Amino acid sequence: MVRETRLHVASRIRLRRETLRLSQRELADRLEVGVAELEEIENGRRQVGPQLLLKLAEHLAVPLRYFFTDELHVTPREGRQGFEEARMGFAQSDEIVRLVSAFDAIVEPENRRSVIDLAEALALNQLH
Repeated sequence: MVRETRLHVASRIRLRRETLRLSQRELADRLEVGVAELEEIENGRRQVGPQLLLKLAEHLAVPLRYFFTDELHVTPREGRQGFEEARMGFAQSDEIVRLVSAFDAIVEPENRRSVIDLAEALALNQLH
């Protein structure tokens, strides 16, 4: 499951970079990482840490969920503006980094699903 997630995230990074017609060099420079590191990430040989994932979302102008879904369409509100609005909320603190780091450390697929179910249930309760 972890490997599949890493490969999915990698493919989404490459897809979005290519959609925006950015070279690996351009994106690597924006992220302040080496081209070789970005290449390893895009090929699924290197896992993306939470801080870098946030930077990727910002520079690729996508919401974080983009990397974990199969959504192809990104509206302008969900792009850079939506990211900035979300970041000004709870992501401005280290909560999102802590959440992603903790989730990333969970190995068992059923435990990962339980965390997702819990988060969705909590979010749903706030809407009612």
